[in-house]
Amino acid sequence: MKSLKWKICAEIGLNHLGDFNHLVEIYKKSNIANLNSAVSIQVREDEFYVANPDLKIDATDTKKFRKICERDNVPFGLALGPIKSLDWIIDLGLKPDFIKILSLAAENIEFIEQVKKKLDCPIYISTGLSSFNKIREVIVPLLRKKDYLIHTSISHSSKDQNFGMIARMKTLNTHVCFGQHATSKAICFTAIGVGAEKIFVYIGDKAQKIPDLEHAVHVDEFHDFYNEVHGCFDAISGGDNAVRSSNIEFLG
Repeated sequence: MKSLKWKICAEIGLNHLGDFNHLVEIYKKSNIANLNSAVSIQVREDEFYVANPDLKIDATDTKKFRKICERDNVPFGLALGPIKSLDWIIDLGLKPDFIKILSLAAENIEFIEQVKKKLDCPIYISTGLSSFNKIREVIVPLLRKKDYLIHTSISHSSKDQNFGMIARMKTLNTHVCFGQHATSKAICFTAIGVGAEKIFVYIGDKAQKIPDLEHAVHVDEFHDFYNEVHGCFDAISGGDNAVRSSNIEFLG
């Protein structure tokens, strides 16, 4: 089943610009239904929408999008800020396949405990600007076996990605993913090489003024990006016992 095997999450985030039809268009143009990819949309706290009302998508439209993902057997996730109530998710019967906790809520113990209690699915916590000590002492104790950390740097610069943190986080006996915020998409290939188990990447129509314009993968390019990422995972997954072969004819 896809939900157990996906390696890439296409994060639409808020790049739907509050428009359900545009949300579906991003989904279709990215060809997610034909790939072994998860997809997520972002739900923020009320205060955020007061300042950014045009980025809010209606709860009933979220339900319709969840139905589309269910039809296509695409793992569906919600990326949550520290919202006041989770009841609407339950009342609508959304049953997300996973939850991503945005970095601004990564150290919010009460909120994360509520997510664990009310939503029976894996949780991916984006560590953002949390220090290693905070990750070890505050976040990791909240994790269950099915939960993951997401190492990410809130910077578009390659030099700020701090991949040494992935190796340090893995010493805590946790699953670690990578969230792509660098402008260079090749950065995530390095993340896989140093141990990231899954990749979270924003997608959207970059012809429009979307929130994740600088670091998103354009919808028409996602399929190729997906193939490159899976090529990196395939290159690592063979291990010491893999059959070694050559299909190159050497001339000298």
